[in-house]
Amino acid sequence: MNNLPSPIISIIVPVYNIKHYLPKCLDSIVSQTFTDFEVLMIDDGSTDGSGEICEQYSRKDKRFITIHQFNQGVSVSRNNGLQRTQGKYISFIDGDDYIHPQMLELLYKAIRQGHYDFSMVRYQSVGDGEQIVFQKNISPCLHELSKKEVICGLFGKSWEDAMYMACWNKLYDSRLLTDVRFTNIKASEDLLFNVEVFGKVCKAIEVECNLYYYVQRGTSISHSMSERLIIDRINVSYACLKFLSSGSVEEAYCMTKLYKVLFSSRFRVRKEMYRRNVIKRIKEVHKLVCKQFLRSKHISAFYKILFMGFFYCPLLYKVFIGLTELKARKA
Repeated sequence: MNNLPSPIISIIVPVYNIKHYLPKCLDSIVSQTFTDFEVLMIDDGSTDGSGEICEQYSRKDKRFITIHQFNQGVSVSRNNGLQRTQGKYISFIDGDDYIHPQMLELLYKAIRQGHYDFSMVRYQSVGDGEQIVFQKNISPCLHELSKKEVICGLFGKSWEDAMYMACWNKLYDSRLLTDVRFTNIKASEDLLFNVEVFGKVCKAIEVECNLYYYVQRGTSISHSMSERLIIDRINVSYACLKFLSSGSVEEAYCMTKLYKVLFSSRFRVRKEMYRRNVIKRIKEVHKLVCKQFLRSKHISAFYKILFMGFFYCPLLYKVFIGLTELKARKA
């Protein structure tokens, strides 16, 4: 790929038709206080000039490497990047987001200080076009995480599970990813990837500071809804169970999250033409996990009764959502 010594960190940036966002992302990488890295920009068949932007950065900086491919999706892009990495540590950054100048430095210092399997930072959602003033000379607190904590974190509270689920706010020891790849799906590919990775983890560490800036684009996949996206989310949540020990606390967290996905999916498609297909898949998954859910000693009787009530009486869930939204508006 190049004649430079192997870098310490390999950064994988999937790129697809994001020419208005990509320069800010790549400039934020150029500005890092930690400089021993390579950037693998995977152009996924862009048609808007994003690929040419990647080439411009490759010409200016030998650390930036452009890889072009036919359009195959973000999972294939990341997998192609993983096949070409040379670094001891691996980071993923989405091409429409950007990072704090110290993010790589603090992730690297954290993972090295205790020989952790991965380090992660917190993230901040920012509006499209919003300007962020970077805090200088950050010295954040560090929080050590056990294997149980990181797996349960994947299925925790909504703001927490996003932090654990995402691959783009982490620095992984490359040995963790030797035989792990992303599944080529349209939604929640990070969740399935990380639940497999976390199964290999002994301990990790969190840098308690918002250093990754997640840009909220109305046109992104995370803001769209389709039959395939919704069914993919259901299937991924169910597939996670195969990586968890039967009867464990982690399994209980996963099943609880799975039922929340089932309820929210059914509620979201109530007015859609493809409602029947989604409902069919929801019923199939419920049949597969219901007994397992009810037998779990780590799920309280209250939640078992509540969730079965939500499942067999959708009106109860509708009322619950209404009350939750009302409470949020009053807060």
